[in-house]
Amino acid sequence: MFCGCRLIESKLNLLKLGSGTLEIDAITGQCVFQGKTTGQLTIAEEIRAWLQQDLETNKIPIAALHTSCLLEIFSHPP
Repeated sequence: MFCGCRLIESKLNLLKLGSGTLEIDAITGQCVFQGKTTGQLTIAEEIRAWLQQDLETNKIPIAALHTSCLLEIFSHPP
């Protein structure tokens, strides 16, 4: 999910963040870059919505999850 056309809407924001580690909370859509909360990215909302729909489809209550996190490490050339 974190690839290709799904990233188009978030590309400029990701480039502005630069190199580092991005953590997306798939339950809330909250984004943390290098330990600091950032504005929500479109891709984070897509991941959150997908997770919610998948849980509903499989009849899994969201309360059954303790955490659901996507970790991406970016390295942009200078």
